[in-house]
Amino acid sequence: MKKRICILAFAPIARDARVLRQIEYLSPHYDLTVIGQGEPHPDFPQVDWRMLPPDPPTSILERGLTAAGVAVGGIFPILYDFWYQSHPLFQQMLYIARQIDADAFHANDWETLPLALRAAQSIQPTPVPVVFDAHEFAPLQFEDDPRWRQISTPRITYLLRRYAPRAAASMTVCAPIAGRYTAEFGFAPIVVMNAPKPIDLPIRAVDPNTVRLVYHGVVNRSRAIDRLIEAFALTERRFQLHLYLITDAGYLGQLQLLAEQHAAGRVHFHQPVPVAQLVREIAQYDIGWVFIMPNNYNNYNVLPNKFFDCIHARLALAIGPNPAMAAVIDAYPFGVVAPSFDAADMAATLNALTPDDITRMKRAADAAAHILNADVEMAKVVRIYQDLFAADAAP
Repeated sequence: MKKRICILAFAPIARDARVLRQIEYLSPHYDLTVIGQGEPHPDFPQVDWRMLPPDPPTSILERGLTAAGVAVGGIFPILYDFWYQSHPLFQQMLYIARQIDADAFHANDWETLPLALRAAQSIQPTPVPVVFDAHEFAPLQFEDDPRWRQISTPRITYLLRRYAPRAAASMTVCAPIAGRYTAEFGFAPIVVMNAPKPIDLPIRAVDPNTVRLVYHGVVNRSRAIDRLIEAFALTERRFQLHLYLITDAGYLGQLQLLAEQHAAGRVHFHQPVPVAQLVREIAQYDIGWVFIMPNNYNNYNVLPNKFFDCIHARLALAIGPNPAMAAVIDAYPFGVVAPSFDAADMAATLNALTPDDITRMKRAADAAAHILNADVEMAKVVRIYQDLFAADAAP
């Protein structure tokens, strides 16, 4: 009989590529119950889906209580536990999780970790292990927002310090973040990168007269995509930029106006495509431009889905000097790293590329795709559970 893992995620599951990847690679080995938000994903009918309602609107009273809790929590941190345990969604998830006869709980992100541990303790006769996927460095997720630093950073720091070392195993997205968690919180996550499944795609020839760059993903004003367009305006006219952006209509309109003002006719906006189709869609281009301004700790140390999407699309890559991405490019030379995030430096790095350079990097991306992929990365997750269950079974 298969062991059962209960996956907890405060996220619309259908849009969370990392969680879906974990579901896909764990489900052949284990029975899965997934407690999350949104709709069940149709590709996994074998999963026991338990979906939560959407977050209710926050009332003025609740906002006031949160502010008071933050102020008092700075003096009496134990009150952060009270805030956490009193949240309606946390209570709902815990209620459902306690009804699952799970052999392990999988906590996605810091928000689910304390309740995963509480649910694991309720299993009789022996508590079961909890695996914690920390994703990025949670205390500084939006450190560029003063309200986040004031309200969320101390609360998350307290909860991680109290609960993360209690997990049986943990993971995060890149080495710098893993090292910081170990140094500051006393637990040692393994690195599981956000690489997609292997896919066979051709290496497309480069037209020296029309070199096509692509950028894709969820954007907001803090992502500073306006800076990307300003940098692109300084590139040679042989370059074209194609954007697949998930954002609000107001910001999209501002970006379209900026593109028309600074690089008329050279910037093209496309409708976003589903995650499952993304790599094939962007494979028609030449260079993946993974431009992420380091306006907070996680954006500086980012190793995002889009980086690996471009590798698997057999594109050359162009990035700023984000150290985690730069380290991968240093190991697998499929891209170029600009010396700074300055618009002129980003443009000069692109202008220096020849068609032969781009073709060589595309071939390197093809080689790297056979190593940096979900088959390799998700095997680490499967191995965590194999080791945990083997240890439980040992006399």
